[in-house]
Amino acid sequence: MICPNCGKQIPDGSKFCPYCGAKIEVKGTPELRKITINRRLIVIPIVVLLVIAGIFAFTKLFPSRPLFGPSGVSGKYICIKGGSGQSFYTGDIVEFKPNGEVYLSSEGQPSVVAKYEVDGENVTIRIDVMGSQYVLKGTIKGNTIVFDDGAALNRYTEGNINSTTEHPQKETIAGPIWPMFRYNTQHTGQCPYDTSRNNGTLKWKFAIGDQIHSSPAIASDGTIYIGSDDRYLYAINPNGTFKWKFETGSGIHSSPAIASDGTIYIGSWDHYLYAINPDRTLKWEFKTGDGVYSSPAIASDGTIYIRSVDGYLYAINPDGTLKWKFNTGGSGSSPAIASDGTIYIGLWDHYLYAINPDRTLKWEFETGDGIYSSPAIASDGTIYVGSDDHCLYAINPNGTLKWKFKTGNEISSSPAIASDGTIYIGSDDQYLYAIGGE
Repeated sequence: MICPNCGKQIPDGSKFCPYCGAKIEVKGTPELRKITINRRLIVIPIVVLLVIAGIFAFTKLFPSRPLFGPSGVSGKYICIKGGSGQSFYTGDIVEFKPNGEVYLSSEGQPSVVAKYEVDGENVTIRIDVMGSQYVLKGTIKGNTIVFDDGAALNRYTEGNINSTTEHPQKETIAGPIWPMFRYNTQHTGQCPYDTSRNNGTLKWKFAIGDQIHSSPAIASDGTIYIGSDDRYLYAINPNGTFKWKFETGSGIHSSPAIASDGTIYIGSWDHYLYAINPDRTLKWEFKTGDGVYSSPAIASDGTIYIRSVDGYLYAINPDGTLKWKFNTGGSGSSPAIASDGTIYIGLWDHYLYAINPDRTLKWEFETGDGIYSSPAIASDGTIYVGSDDHCLYAINPNGTLKWKFKTGNEISSSPAIASDGTIYIGSDDQYLYAIGGE
């Protein structure tokens, strides 16, 4: 080797130069570097194998605890108490996945609901809806999670599920955001979303070719569907841009209803009920005997109920075939469906009808004048409906009168039910009434 200080040849491995006395810094020879590299190539795989073996052993020893994602919450729960904000209903099965996703079992079909986070004893569920975020917060108390709106979930164990538990039929959060006229089949009109940050400023407006009597429905992807007197069903993107429009044969007063598979149902004055796919293609059309201006209601088995001006209430199968029709003898309101499947409809002949899913008449209740108001059904089964005799009626599920409240004029407005039990109704006397509640 050469001394880097004086340049003379010195013995290999010398620490000092025998000629000038300089200290020699020995850097690895190619042979030494090769040995070092080879050692690394051996050590690194061994370390990786040890880590993998450790992970495998951990998952085998502790299979009940997730290795990644939120811990301490993952697993299945049953809702033992429904929330005032309709976050969960009694009997719902909720599953928290280790990857941070929440699943809700609705009528046997699991659906991704939202994302969740765990911070100590606190659980936060975040749901993104059209650019806004709905947040539900809860606290872990042993095997129970209690949420701010009063909902309580108890950890699932075999035997603590009552298969006969009855709870209101509802759309899951993962389904359409606003599925149909007045939100749900009970037509409660109660919004489950937090609008506290909505300051009333205009986000956008979309020009449509004629008057609008239809109410909008909102799909799970945020698409807004609405009908117009120009005979079109419009699909509008969440940012207010045009998506598509579907032409019917006449004006549309009916409000669209969105099924769990995304099918949009809407009636038209051309006598037809239309089933339209989310890509605008026609799935099927069903012809009634006259104009259809009532709004469809979709039962849990997929049956679509619609009333036509020809005087019939139609029950139509999801494939577009007739299931049955019931002669109501006249026109009136849109149908509403209770959790037991009973269909309620008001008519111009002064009666509210309760019809079983097999088409038989359950009962009829007479008011003092025609009924244009669409009934709303509370979670206890009470039916609320307005009449042209100036009264709002509260009717028990067995068809008896619970109470009635008289306003100053005819009621064609449909009632809305708040989470505290307050009933809101408009009257032609130019007042909005808030009745009862806590």
